[in-house]
Amino acid sequence: MIRPLPRSIRPVPSIILSACVLALLPLLLACGAALTAKPADPKGGDAAGGLTAGDHDLKITVDGQEHDGILYVPKIAAGKTNLPVVMVLHGGGGWASQIRKMAKMDPVADDKGFLVAYPNGTRGMLGYTWNGGDCCGVAMNKSVDDIALFRKLIDTLVKDYGADPKRIYATGISNGAIMAHRLACEMSDQVAAIAPIAGAVMVDCKPKRPVPILFFHGTDDHGLPPAGGTNPKAGSRGPFPPLSKSIETWSKIDSCPSAGKETYRKGNVICTTYGPCNADSEIEYCKINGGGHTWPGGEPIFEKKLGMTTKDISASAAMWDFFARHPIP
Repeated sequence: MIRPLPRSIRPVPSIILSACVLALLPLLLACGAALTAKPADPKGGDAAGGLTAGDHDLKITVDGQEHDGILYVPKIAAGKTNLPVVMVLHGGGGWASQIRKMAKMDPVADDKGFLVAYPNGTRGMLGYTWNGGDCCGVAMNKSVDDIALFRKLIDTLVKDYGADPKRIYATGISNGAIMAHRLACEMSDQVAAIAPIAGAVMVDCKPKRPVPILFFHGTDDHGLPPAGGTNPKAGSRGPFPPLSKSIETWSKIDSCPSAGKETYRKGNVICTTYGPCNADSEIEYCKINGGGHTWPGGEPIFEKKLGMTTKDISASAAMWDFFARHPIP
């Protein structure tokens, strides 16, 4: 279903300004700024004729609950079909236009010609959350069927927007990264690869095939520490597993070699790649020395609270290069 976005500014609810728990950390990145969606092309578009450039309003209804979001079509992709899509998932307490501002994915799409989907999860008193398994917030507590939501979203992207079903990718930060892991674990038939930022595997992970994974995590992330552990403000059922456990989980699933090779080094960023793995998959881990609960190369807001945002790598650009190598076989 394609509708142009209204030419209006979404107000930021005043209650959001008091948010300080982990599940709401990504939301703080947007506090103090009015977030405005780009105006849509009034002509709309369809899968047969190709989409018009600009923003399109996503509307997905599951179990009587409507979820909205934004689909961005760069000018280079206008009029084309069979395009890849990167789904960018907000953190706990965030929302579509907030993570869009933070991730800076649109400029990468402008250069490379892919679609970007920014869906919203389940709304609570303070923003939106995803049911990533044992995290987070209202979506977890209500056992929201987010797998059904993403299956319907992907079906809509393919049928109504002409997306390539073999090139659907997911990324996100914090609760959004946790949800991206769940998508790879339970929807490997539809999600080609993922790039979680500051997230962890919080489900029993049994994908149908090896899934390529690109991890980003800051060593000074206090929101979801790389060492794992309990955080009573996190909105999760239990302690977070350490980053090493999530990397180990996927390395075993993908049957990757134990020894990695350094593939990127600049400033405080070191990326190590483990591969080749089964079915041409690979695992890559980008360690951000001194990095916080932030999007590498993204919008550096509230660094005193969330920690340092590195400029030594653009996670959005790096993950696209990774995604482009890994369609569903």
